[in-house]
Amino acid sequence: MIGLKKGALYCGVVLAACLSFAGAAGAQILDATGVIYAFTPQQVGSQQGYMLIPMPTNAVRPDMPIQAGVPAAFGLLRNGKPATYGNASVRLTDRDIAAGQVVVNLDPSRRDSFLIVAAETVYTFTQLGVERVVFPGFADEGMTRADIPYAAYTARVPMWQALPPARFYASEIVLPGGDTLEADEFYERLERGERELQGHVRSYLRPDAGVEVWGALNAAHGLGVDPYIDSVASLGASPDPALRMHALSVLSTSSSAAAWEHVVAFMRNDPDPNIQGAAAEALASAPDNSFRFYNVIYRVRAADSATRHAAIQELAASRDERADGELIGLMSAGDGGTALAAVGALATRERWDDLRSALDDDSLSEDTRMAAANALIEGASGELRLSALRYRGFNAVGQGARDALDRIHALGRPDPRPVIEEFLAHPDREMKLHAIALLGQRGDDDAIPALASVAGARGVEPEIRAAAGDAATAILVSRGASEIRSRTSARDEFTRRAAYRALGETANGSSDAFATLRSGLSDRSGQIRGACALGIAAFSTTEALDLVLELETDSDVGVRADVARSLGRFPSEEHADRVNATLVNFLQGGDPEVVAGALLSAGDLRRTSIAGVVVDKIGHPEAIVRAAAMRAAAQLADPANPRAVINALTRGLH
Repeated sequence: MIGLKKGALYCGVVLAACLSFAGAAGAQILDATGVIYAFTPQQVGSQQGYMLIPMPTNAVRPDMPIQAGVPAAFGLLRNGKPATYGNASVRLTDRDIAAGQVVVNLDPSRRDSFLIVAAETVYTFTQLGVERVVFPGFADEGMTRADIPYAAYTARVPMWQALPPARFYASEIVLPGGDTLEADEFYERLERGERELQGHVRSYLRPDAGVEVWGALNAAHGLGVDPYIDSVASLGASPDPALRMHALSVLSTSSSAAAWEHVVAFMRNDPDPNIQGAAAEALASAPDNSFRFYNVIYRVRAADSATRHAAIQELAASRDERADGELIGLMSAGDGGTALAAVGALATRERWDDLRSALDDDSLSEDTRMAAANALIEGASGELRLSALRYRGFNAVGQGARDALDRIHALGRPDPRPVIEEFLAHPDREMKLHAIALLGQRGDDDAIPALASVAGARGVEPEIRAAAGDAATAILVSRGASEIRSRTSARDEFTRRAAYRALGETANGSSDAFATLRSGLSDRSGQIRGACALGIAAFSTTEALDLVLELETDSDVGVRADVARSLGRFPSEEHADRVNATLVNFLQGGDPEVVAGALLSAGDLRRTSIAGVVVDKIGHPEAIVRAAAMRAAAQLADPANPRAVINALTRGLH
């Protein structure tokens, strides 16, 4: 063996040289699992020296069999310095393995490079478990590291660069504070979950960190994100969307609820729609169903209406109580289709109280509130259904409103009367009249004060006042005779008037009732005189007609209107001449209430002889007259030729 000086083993920072060699040898530092030793010139002060540097590589692993590791390492060394190695080759037979050696046949034309080749191969192969390297013709007994005259420097790698999945060997890992750990010890302690090293990893996981944040994020992924959840989540504040996306994907590998809370935050708050969508997609596969719910919420807010409505249907079927709050919020959506779908979903979930609250929420669109009312009407019961019908009655138009009022009237419990009374203040005249008629049909004595109030309101239309009186009369008619008679002494004039009218309707020829009504014809109140005229007319006798006609010229227009209306109770031929003359007289008068009463009586009596006059009145300027004329004209129309009346009615409606 030729004589050689033993080299000393030193440590130094040689990362730049590592990177230089790695490029030439094709090594990947961040993913390295093994090392080869490279002979490298270094400038130290004013002197140039040479040293051996362990170079990380993923082509050679310490767990490889010698038969595979040695040739692979030799190939890297020779390819890294082809001019130095020339045609050098390696031999590794079973006998060599048994002898603990590797044979390197040098290129004779490269004799000057012997020490370089020897240094690199001896350090590399002994790292792989070989005892010595034999160089036939140069070192026939073999060489060990002690025979190499050059210093070998251990690579010192910053911790962020050494984090898994990268792995370094024969290196020192430099911690953030400057302390170092031998690579094997570093990885063992890191994988054991040592708090100090975990803290160092966290120190790199900052939105304002440099490239080291990527290494730390990859490590958090590989080691398990749970110890680093909050630190990884903080990267959501980074301006780099790629880093935020990667942080999201790392959080999504955890089964911890804390991690998934942050995934939800990415879905809700990240400014990048792509990251929001990625978070929602991850939530769809979350380990806990409570987080999968948020994927549905994301799709509820999708631009595509089909996706949005499908998600709302999922909320409708969900057992998650949070679905209720989401659906309530969706009723405020600017998109009407979404709001209506939310109403339907709440109905499916039978959230009747929430739909009832929607009726009073002025911030919701009218279509949404009406949809809530309709859902309550069809699905709820009791007070909830009643309140929804009330809403529809006041906010729908035409037949929809009338239908709602009819359905209120048909309810058993709770008592619908107070709600029907509210319709006495309805802005639509026809609805108000319908409410009055329904109260009359119900026969509830408690409705009389409300009817009295609407009849006595300032500026009330005569038709409304008359309808209220008819309803009150109908209510009292359903009472017993003694009850009716007692009401003729009531304090308020409205009730007294209704009682007198009811007394005539229920008298059945009673002389006592007739006497009572006759005495009332001289009452100081025109309301009572007129009521008694109507009551007496119910007897339909000649004496009754005589008494009624005595009031034909009463100074009170209301009394004359009642007289005109009472004429319809005398259909007998024996009374026809007197009744017809009085009707014509009233029809020619100027008081609308009187004319209207005469028209109604003409219709009841089927006085076809004055049908032309009745049809002409359909164009009268007063509503009470037009309404009465339309009713009378319909009664007087010739079934064989109704066109004239139909045309007149059509014109009147317009």
